[in-house]
Amino acid sequence: MEYDGRLNHYVRELHAAGTSYTGLVLKLAVEEAYSVPMAVRIVDAVLRSEGEGGTLSYDPPHITRRLPAIDTSAKQSVLHLPGADAVVTFEQLAPRIVVLDNFLSSEECDGLCEEARPAFAPATVVDPHQDAVHAAHFRSNDSAQLPAAGSELVRRVEARIERLTGWPSAFCETLQLQRYAQGQDYRPHYDFFGQDMVEAQGGQRLATLILYLRAPEAGGATYFANLGMRIAPRKGSALFFTYPDPGNNSGTLHGGEAVLAGEKWIATQWFRDRAWRHPRAASPHIPVAQSQDA
Repeated sequence: MEYDGRLNHYVRELHAAGTSYTGLVLKLAVEEAYSVPMAVRIVDAVLRSEGEGGTLSYDPPHITRRLPAIDTSAKQSVLHLPGADAVVTFEQLAPRIVVLDNFLSSEECDGLCEEARPAFAPATVVDPHQDAVHAAHFRSNDSAQLPAAGSELVRRVEARIERLTGWPSAFCETLQLQRYAQGQDYRPHYDFFGQDMVEAQGGQRLATLILYLRAPEAGGATYFANLGMRIAPRKGSALFFTYPDPGNNSGTLHGGEAVLAGEKWIATQWFRDRAWRHPRAASPHIPVAQSQDA
C-alpha cells in the first residue's frame, strides 16, 4: 500500500527537531487524517527505512515470525484458489483485515449447514478459572463443531483455507459453525487468549477467518467496535483478520449485531501459532473477551 511520499521528509524533520514517537503518530493522525494504526505503521516505516520509499507491506514490520496471511501484493482483485476464484472486496493494513466474496459456492455453504445441523448446541465461552460455560448474557447463539477432514466437503474447504492463508491445517482449530436466530447477537470480544491460557495446546491464536454461510434478511453484521467498521454478511463471502500483538490495542475488538429478521449462519476457523490438532483433540471454545468479566 502506498502513502504520501512527502511524509518521509516531514516525519524525519519533526523527529530531528525532537518530536517524540507518540507526537509523530498524533501529528499524522490529527493533521493528516490517518487512523492511529496506520500512522504508527507510517512512522515505523519512515524511521526504519534507509530510502525514500512510500509503501507499506501488509505484515507489521516489527513482527518477525511467520503469520497466517492473505497475499494481495500482486494488486489483483481476484485470487485463484482450488475450486474458487475469490474476489478481494476490501482490505486494510493496520490491523490487517481482508474481505473476500465468492470464497464458497452457494452449494458449499448449504452443505456445511446441513453437516452441522444435528450437532448444534448452545454456544459457550471460556473462563480461564473454570471449564467452558454457556454465557447467555455474552453470546446467545448455537454452535457446532465440524470434525477435521470429517467429510469431503470439509476437506475441500480446509484445503482452500490453507492455500489462501499459507497456514497448515494442523495449526488450525476445527471449523466451528454458529447459528444466530432473530434477536441473537454476540457482544464485542477478542478472539485471542489471555496470557494464562497461551501455554495450552496449540498456543496463542493469531488470526480469524469467518465464512458467511447464510445471510439474514436484516441485521447480523460483524462490526469492529474500535474501528467504526461493519461487514454485512453475504452468502459465500469471507472475513479474515489478524492480531499478531494480542492486546487491547490490537484493533480487533469485534462482535455480531443482533439478527433482526431471518437467520445468520457462519463458520469460523482460528489459526494457532503451533500444532493444534491431534487424534484426541478436544473441541475448542471461544474465549471470553479480554476486556470483560466472564
